[in-house]
Amino acid sequence: MMNPIDDNLLLKLERLAKLNLDPDERAVIKTDLNKILAMFEKLQELDTTTEEPFRYFSEINQENVRQDDVKEHLQRETILGLAPKHDDSFIRIPKMKD
Repeated sequence: MMNPIDDNLLLKLERLAKLNLDPDERAVIKTDLNKILAMFEKLQELDTTTEEPFRYFSEINQENVRQDDVKEHLQRETILGLAPKHDDSFIRIPKMKD
């Protein structure tokens, strides 16, 4: 198996993601992450030698792709006027997480 997620790695990930998990949440996330790693390990067992490589968008015939057209857009003042709270440049929204 790939290196499992242990407590030290989980704490490091928690710190990097600026999360503050309680022990129960940590246990659930640790289990979920290890399940995800197990799924990737299972995918590694697949024989893909007969599969065509993925075609990147840049390889697609550009004749079949629509052109981006610049269109009229709403003015900042109009959008700010529709917002319940705003300052000179930004829409103010309630804080989502402490």
